[in-house]
Amino acid sequence: MRLATLQTGTKLLASFGIISLLILLISAVALWRLQAADALTADLVGDKLAKQQLVSDLLGIERLNGSRTVSIARSDSLELADYFQAQLLEGRKGAADIEARLGKLHILERERALIQEAAQHKALLATIQAELFRAKESGQTQVVEELVSGGWQQAYRAQEDALEALLAFETAEAHRLAG
Repeated sequence: MRLATLQTGTKLLASFGIISLLILLISAVALWRLQAADALTADLVGDKLAKQQLVSDLLGIERLNGSRTVSIARSDSLELADYFQAQLLEGRKGAADIEARLGKLHILERERALIQEAAQHKALLATIQAELFRAKESGQTQVVEELVSGGWQQAYRAQEDALEALLAFETAEAHRLAG
């Protein structure tokens, strides 16, 4: 069948059919790509950025708790020490909440190792902190100052470094996925 011998109505109908088929094909490809972009965005927002935000919040709370601990240790005022102790307890609750929320998300092996490293440093820090508070309550100001300036500060820096490494990993993962 030659194109020249076809009626005008048939030619128009065939052209409309071909154009409609092309529109359907383009729409199907666009829908497929939109679904892929939606899945990527959902992973980025629901996982990578959520982890990054949680770790950032955790680092902020732990930094505040570090400042509160030093304030308690070096304070001469009982009222001020009590205030910071209450703030420290609230900070610990907030940190535990964030850690629980972080634990509910899918964790990669590298993340798990970084989280465990931070937890080890946190446990050591808690031990030194308990010793520091016992010395503070018994009035051993020299021991308190030695602990704050020595073991506690080193353990605090190690925990902070571990959390910063975890945050850097989460940030890199988010950039890798987004990029």
